[in-house]
Amino acid sequence: MATAGNGIARGETLTQYGKALRALRKSIEQPSHERTRTALACCILFYCFEAALGNSEAAMHHLQSGLGLLATYQRDQKHRESDDLYALSRVFDVLDLQATLFHDERIPFLVLTTEEERETGMSDLLCTDGFTRFDDAYQALVKLQNWLFHFLTKNMPYKSHTGEATLAPILEEKGCLTKWFDRWMTKFDNLKNQTGQSDQMACGTQTLLIHWQVSCMLLEADYPTDESVFGASPNLRAEEVLSLASNMLESTAKENGVAEIAKGPRRKFSSETGVIAPLFTLAMKCSDEHVCNRATELLANSQRREGLYDAGSMATIIHQFKMARQQKEVRSEGYGVEEIGNISLEKMFALELDSVTGGMDKMAKFTKPTT
Repeated sequence: MATAGNGIARGETLTQYGKALRALRKSIEQPSHERTRTALACCILFYCFEAALGNSEAAMHHLQSGLGLLATYQRDQKHRESDDLYALSRVFDVLDLQATLFHDERIPFLVLTTEEERETGMSDLLCTDGFTRFDDAYQALVKLQNWLFHFLTKNMPYKSHTGEATLAPILEEKGCLTKWFDRWMTKFDNLKNQTGQSDQMACGTQTLLIHWQVSCMLLEADYPTDESVFGASPNLRAEEVLSLASNMLESTAKENGVAEIAKGPRRKFSSETGVIAPLFTLAMKCSDEHVCNRATELLANSQRREGLYDAGSMATIIHQFKMARQQKEVRSEGYGVEEIGNISLEKMFALELDSVTGGMDKMAKFTKPTT
């Protein structure tokens, strides 16, 4: 993408983008297989373009349009999906999940597991042999995360219930999810422990491990509530994620080092959901102050944008909450200051967060929470 020195798209780029939008509208007036494929590819590109510009609402609009078009096409074609459309649909699987991570009240549009798979097990994981291809492990984890976020969002009304009050079907489904997340890791071991991996493959492996660990923590933390998952201090599981993220970011920085020396520091853009969302999750949810500080530091120094997530914006949001917490501690001096220090940012500002509508970027408007 052509950008000016400040990272904003140049006028020429925006002009071409406008032309592409108009051409797409004209093209889809007469639908066909070829035009559907073109329209889906354009929705992905437009999503990435708007996300890179920080226009999350516009990006979500393009994504939703693409998901609707994909669903209509798949329903009409039934089992006759071509290889190219299959590849495009896999991209939408990932972007749909990314949008839900960005806006945690959003239920994923796509349902990637069948009712039979949720009852008897995912076909990708039934075989006890390990994964032989990285892409197989990646797609299986995306399916698991899709199932997980359907589970978490649909059961939000029961989030605060204790074990006795939690409905039996919820506990049963949670048990199934736990089983298949564990199975995924067992199958991933042979890839994880491979020697002689390229730097790119090593980064991919670390990213999958980060997503697996944080997903497991989200699953274990609720239904029923388990305060030890994010409330532990020190939090060894969170520290493991931070170590993986630090290694991945360091490796990526070295890989891009030559280009940065030649051209000066540049922000890194990716359409994938990498480390920003997991780091932000840990910073907000963990009571361990070291985890919060380290996650914020990694975000601030990464100079990354991954899809809808901008690392700098996420670090700024966390900093604002931490400053507000300090103000609360000063006003509460002598009245339980120690307890305040052991409460996660998410819990301390639960009321303020509940009042925020929209995605993570809407939290950037947060300046001074009510007390």
